Amino acid sequence: MFWEKIFLQGIILKQPRIVTVCGALVINNNQVLIIQEANKKAFGKFNIPGGHVDLDEDLKETAIREVKEETGIPIIVEDFLGVYTHQAQDKSTIIKIIFVGKPCDFEINFPKDEILNATWMNIDDFLKIEADKLRSQDLFSIITDYRNKNQCNLSLVKDIVRV
Repeated sequence: MFWEKIFLQGIILKQPRIVTVCGALVINNNQVLIIQEANKKAFGKFNIPGGHVDLDEDLKETAIREVKEETGIPIIVEDFLGVYTHQAQDKSTIIKIIFVGKPCDFEINFPKDEILNATWMNIDDFLKIEADKLRSQDLFSIITDYRNKNQCNLSLVKDIVRV
């Protein structure tokens, strides 16, 4: 009866959780592909393309799919950049697996109901964005790691072994 009341009243009990997402830092010359979020929790905040890993999806496949879905740009994953973590507002831990991607096309076409804007931005200009306008503070680390050539060979990331 207690749980029925909670459900019927629309009260949602949230517990902190761990969320895994993949994305790609897509670079063309000194330009980075960025998006502005349209969802309520991060409305207008800048981010790099990325999102949740689907069941039975390789990590590289997730990055490729998410960049295409959010920007319309097909990419080739070239390197593994790193694993970054931050805590979301709901206290969940977000684990971000980030790759470096090379664009196969440059024409941006984004879903306007999910993304406010997608654009190419000079890396130096991106680093000047105020911290409160970013989806997460680890974006500065991601860009800095790329600039410092901290990428790793893709062989470090293993694909799903299917049985």
